[in-house]
Order: sequence, then C-alpha cells, then structure tokens
Amino acid sequence: RLRAAGVTVALGHSDASYAVFRRALRALDGQALVTHLGNGMPPFHHRAVGPVGASLTEAAAGRAAVEVIGDGMHVDDGFVALVFATAAPDSVVLVTDAMEAAGMPDGDYELGSQRVQVRAGVARLGADEQVDAAPASIAGGTCHLVEVVARAVREAGVPLVDAVRAASQTPARVLRLAGERGALLPGRLGDLLVVDEELRPVRIMRHGEWLT
Repeated sequence: RLRAAGVTVALGHSDASYAVFRRALRALDGQALVTHLGNGMPPFHHRAVGPVGASLTEAAAGRAAVEVIGDGMHVDDGFVALVFATAAPDSVVLVTDAMEAAGMPDGDYELGSQRVQVRAGVARLGADEQVDAAPASIAGGTCHLVEVVARAVREAGVPLVDAVRAASQTPARVLRLAGERGALLPGRLGDLLVVDEELRPVRIMRHGEWLT
C-alpha cells in the first residue's frame, strides 16, 4: 500500500537478524531504503552480521539503497569506503542527519524536546555533567552535505563522481523525484552548487536563479 501511494519505505533502528532484515528488504521489490546504515543497529560481527550485513548484501545486488552519515563521527571513514566498494552504483545515499546546530558554533541546542550540547562540532544529548561523566548518545549531525561529500572523497577515497552521485542523483531516484531534481538536465529545477578545488561552496543556484 505504501509503495502504491508513492511512499518510499525506509528500514532502520532495528535489532533484527540478518535473515529477518534481508527478508524485509526483499519484500520491497528493489525499492527499499536503509536509514543511516551502521547507526541505530547492532555492530557488524562475523558471526552475526545483522542488519548491516543484510543491507550490504541487498545493496550489492542493486536491490536496496543505503544511507550513510559520512561525517567522520557517526561511522568510520573506512566504513564509508567499504559501503561504496560493496554497493552497486546508484545504491549509496550520503546524508548528514543534521539538526539545528549544522554549520553553527559549539554550544547548547535542542532536538525536539531534548537538550543537545555541541562540543568540537559533535552533538550529544544531555547536560554538561552528563557529557563529562560518560560519552552521551550522538544527537544528530552538524555538517552540511557538501562537507560529507568532501570527506568521502578525501578521507574514504571515494571517487568524486560517486560521492556527488550519492548526494544528488541517487537520493532523487530513491525519493521518486528524479524527474525534477538530482541532475542537470532540461526540465529539471536547476538547483546547483558550485565549489572550488577544495570542494568549498562558491556559488548557489536555486530553481535556475543565482542566490550568491
């Protein structure tokens, strides 16, 4: 029913076994999306590969797309490299999991009704004393998507064309928006980010009009 209504079904935050999670992905007939792979699920283990193993198996066959929060905090850069090396082309989606502190200085922020403290660019739940006592749960990301793309290229060794595709064309396809965005083609909305050689933003175009 969800797919018939044009809804993209995403699976994540799961403690399911490899078999159960893979069965759920395959039930979506090649239109499955996995929410931020590696986070909110058991660690990958060679005796119990769990949702991570199931997701990579399906992504390698092009039957599922997997999100990766490639900010260097949510997952290791080596994990990002592994995902790109394993998944089929057009099966990786780079995301930020960004909250209101994205691009902002360290300080106190909110995530819904919860207090979040950002230190050294890392957002964690809890007050000062809680953060100091023990590492608190990560509370979203603070990077912009272009920073995630740049990190994938520099630190994970992902080819630039693959990283850019994972932040534009693939998510547009997964969200069924390929007819209007995700590529520079006639009839698309004309959203464009121009970067320099260091992948730093220089100019922004939105719907065919320059904003900067």
